Amino acid sequence: LTDVVSESYNRINNLLNELGIDGDWQEGGGYWNYGVSTSVFFADALKRLTDSKYNLFENERLKNNPVAFPVYISVPGKGSLNFEDSGGGTLGSTSMVNKLADETSNGLAAWYRNEFLKDGNDIFDIIWPKSSVKPAAPATASRHFRTIDWWVMRSDFKNEENVLLAGKAGKNDDPHHGHLDIGHFILSWRG
Repeated sequence: LTDVVSESYNRINNLLNELGIDGDWQEGGGYWNYGVSTSVFFADALKRLTDSKYNLFENERLKNNPVAFPVYISVPGKGSLNFEDSGGGTLGSTSMVNKLADETSNGLAAWYRNEFLKDGNDIFDIIWPKSSVKPAAPATASRHFRTIDWWVMRSDFKNEENVLLAGKAGKNDDPHHGHLDIGHFILSWRG
């Protein structure tokens, strides 16, 4: 069991190291959601069992930008950008974002939870309730994700009357799925 837990820790840490320098994920929002959300369960259990000796929440990529990707690829009234094969839904559960806000003391995570996920209905909200971290809105509304070379330009996160323009540039070097949508762009206005 020790070998399995040790190997799991190493591999999940490697997964978190694949987050981009701005918190992005090359395979898109859906895979960011899957990778981070499933990792949070293991990270919390291991942190509790080891009295914080093994704390995956300290991974620099996760700690510095726990929810920057879902925040900046959000589309007013629509969920999120549907680059890759992500489907464009809202990313993250309330409980996962609560936990990330608490573990990283990240005000953007608390803001995202309040503004986009609202009250939620996740059973794990009992275990990881709404964070007491003070919500902090993003300093800017636009973002260039440097590692994956996606960009999002807008003036507001929530108003569907404002234009959002996003694009996917860079190299087609995703080693996992290799989506051929480089050059794809999304224009969102009034839904």
